[in-house]
Amino acid sequence: MSDYSEEIGRAPLIFFLGAGASLALGKPTTVGFWKQLKDNPLSPKEAHELLLQLEKDVGGAKPIDIEVILDSLQDWELEADKLAQHPVSKKLGVIQEGLSDNLARQTHQAILSRVIDTYSKVNHNDAYSLWGPIFEEIWALNIRTLPIFTTNYDTVIEQTVLFSDDILRSDKVAAKYEASDSKEYQHLAPEGYLTLRDGFSLAHREFARWDHWDFHGYHEDKVKLAVTLFKLHGSVTWSFIDLEEREERIGDRLYRRLEGEVGLVPPEAGRNPLGRTTAIHYPYLSKSVPNHDIYDVAYNYFLSCLMFCKLCVAVGSSFRDEKVVEAIIKSALMKTVEPTGKKRRKQGWKETPIRHEGNKLKILTVAPEPDHFILQKMLKAHPKNPPIEVIPFEGKFDKDTTPAVMDSIKQLLAE
Repeated sequence: MSDYSEEIGRAPLIFFLGAGASLALGKPTTVGFWKQLKDNPLSPKEAHELLLQLEKDVGGAKPIDIEVILDSLQDWELEADKLAQHPVSKKLGVIQEGLSDNLARQTHQAILSRVIDTYSKVNHNDAYSLWGPIFEEIWALNIRTLPIFTTNYDTVIEQTVLFSDDILRSDKVAAKYEASDSKEYQHLAPEGYLTLRDGFSLAHREFARWDHWDFHGYHEDKVKLAVTLFKLHGSVTWSFIDLEEREERIGDRLYRRLEGEVGLVPPEAGRNPLGRTTAIHYPYLSKSVPNHDIYDVAYNYFLSCLMFCKLCVAVGSSFRDEKVVEAIIKSALMKTVEPTGKKRRKQGWKETPIRHEGNKLKILTVAPEPDHFILQKMLKAHPKNPPIEVIPFEGKFDKDTTPAVMDSIKQLLAE
């Protein structure tokens, strides 16, 4: 990345959101999504029968979720692909489409439609009741840039910011604000204190095209809190325009390079609006995210923010995403102090790291799903012993617990 905003990359506080972050707003986790899928079968019937058979094949005592099922579907496609290439299959005239491609494509499309139906509807009032108090208190800490990274497809953060003044800034929906002598709730921040940077124009969002300069050209406002939002796996409101796709198989995995502009569409537009492909990466366990600037830029900023932040607040994450855990470990191992004077050197956008043993990456885990200690277990098993301190927050994540979450954040930032 030749161009880069240091004001985003060196923010003191960042958030990382997993599926559990939207649970309080009625959005299911990966386990909950699979349960809903089973209760409301997919169409066509053959696609749903295939998924149920894959569930039986997986077995095991642990809860099955959509990530496990999709991984099994991917393995099934690969096995069918190998069978189709067998000399006997070719001799008998058995073609790949008849074995796997057609049914797999129908299954993928049916799941994507259900994903969009499930995660596109967001209640503005509920979203602001959950996140509004957090953003106001962060503004009161004199923080003006707040990077948020999420693997979720929903628009909870966008809706909170975009509708904060127009619709939601009323005492009726305010939660946990400082009280005046008259016991009436008072906002910690003035009207218009929030702004959104998500790669799309704020002025013309219905016609917006994603542009990395929304991030690279960012400069901090001294008055407003800018929520810089990076969606690592896409969004229900993103669609590719004139998409070109190339595939490369390395071993047993398929890697994709995507080219084409990304446009913004209303959440209610549904799957393939105007014949375009929705920019969502399926929630496989092994995340071979396709190469495209919308994913690459987000991942690069994620690495930088983890490396330079004072605190990362991880909300509702299972930490099963290999690429996310890889970024956490990689950034912790590169965590640096700022080179000064003649020692300061640059290699593109990256500065040459100087290891500082006392500078740990602090991660506050809030409502992790399913286990508070899953990240600690991964770190203990890592051969390089990355300098990461995991601080579990005991309790779920909803509007009643956000005051306690903010108290923990303030305490850790003050250390």
